[in-house]
Amino acid sequence: MKSIVQKERQNLMYKLMHSSSSKRDSQHLEYQTFLRIDDAINALKENPYPYPQSRKLVASEIRRLRVGDYWDFYTVDDDSKIVTILHVYHRKDAY
Repeated sequence: MKSIVQKERQNLMYKLMHSSSSKRDSQHLEYQTFLRIDDAINALKENPYPYPQSRKLVASEIRRLRVGDYWDFYTVDDDSKIVTILHVYHRKDAY
């Protein structure tokens, strides 16, 4: 049986959606790198705006999250509480 705190916490959490591009990008990662990035992405459920790791791109709704040598690009829909992961790129390939 879930406690009231767990239920309230679940209502505050965001849902994660992965684009087909992000899934494809993740398939080429080394296992340890994938685990680090996966942990960082899952943390976005509770706080989609971690500072200073996450920054909004100029003139866009896309945000970027740095995890080691990789950038995770994502959007946040606060109304429906959805975080959509768009891409996972190595820093040298990101821009």
